[in-house]
Amino acid sequence: MENPHLTCIVEWENANALEREAARHFLDGIGKRLIEFGKTSNLSAEILLVFDEDVLESDLREDIASCPSLQGADLPVRLLFTPQAKYYEKKGLAAQHSQAEILLYGDSDCDFVQGWIEALTGPILRDEADMCRGATRAKMEKGTIPITSAIAWFFATPYAGDPLQKKMADRFFANNFAIRRSVIEAVPVPRLDGSRTSGGPWIKRLKGANARVLHVSEAVADHKQYDTFGDLMKRAKLLGADRDVSNAIAGRRRSTRVLRALRSYFAMSFSFLHRFVKVAPQYAKVWQFLPVLFIGLMFQIVAASAQFISAVTANLGDEKESYNELLEIAKVSS
Repeated sequence: MENPHLTCIVEWENANALEREAARHFLDGIGKRLIEFGKTSNLSAEILLVFDEDVLESDLREDIASCPSLQGADLPVRLLFTPQAKYYEKKGLAAQHSQAEILLYGDSDCDFVQGWIEALTGPILRDEADMCRGATRAKMEKGTIPITSAIAWFFATPYAGDPLQKKMADRFFANNFAIRRSVIEAVPVPRLDGSRTSGGPWIKRLKGANARVLHVSEAVADHKQYDTFGDLMKRAKLLGADRDVSNAIAGRRRSTRVLRALRSYFAMSFSFLHRFVKVAPQYAKVWQFLPVLFIGLMFQIVAASAQFISAVTANLGDEKESYNELLEIAKVSS
């Protein structure tokens, strides 16, 4: 097969947190959509599954073999093993293992609306944009922890009255976008300190390079929420540390970072309480109100504490200029 027009890059980092059948259903669905996209657009496509040490390659190959849409179809599936790579580094590494004109990025812990592929790739194919970013929301589930996660974390819920709904057009999530490969080659994803701090600076660099970045509101992804208390608190720690690293990247002095961390105890709690009042009645049962409130406030306190500890103790590392050492240990296979 010649070089495809489209590479659908799926980060499988969180696949082990999904039910196995749900993961297979997700992958089979992506396959069906790409095959249909190829028929209607007359463009070829492939899937590149990106995974790290937390995912067994044998399990991933079993999942691929279980998907009817990937058997006998002209839809190549390749695997990219990326040990030691952080979330955004996997996005940058994947771009260097594709020869397609357009790269479409999604994560395995998201559900994508019908028409998602067309919504993100259409403006690029029509030369109206160089990058299209979709809208990622919290996937709403019934459990107390998932509801708390949806209100305490940073994804807007589907509820129109959610205060975060107003910010969706200004936010970028790397689990839901498409970009020209030539553009990501010219302006690579930066390798910055922190867990997931590269998104904002990258968008600024793209716009600074005059790349046409378009928000596509109809390209909706629903992101799975945490369903255990321990995982939710781990996310709070990462969120708090990333907030401080973002302040450091912006050039703020340590004293300012400490003051911002102290302010976060109040600002994050107030923002959560505001969302709780608006959103909780839409999704939580009455008996869940107090647990959601208590755990949600704990999330904010843990995040603010992690931000404070980082502000006091952490030094910002230098940006890494290339992906060379990660490319040396990455492994791609069919």
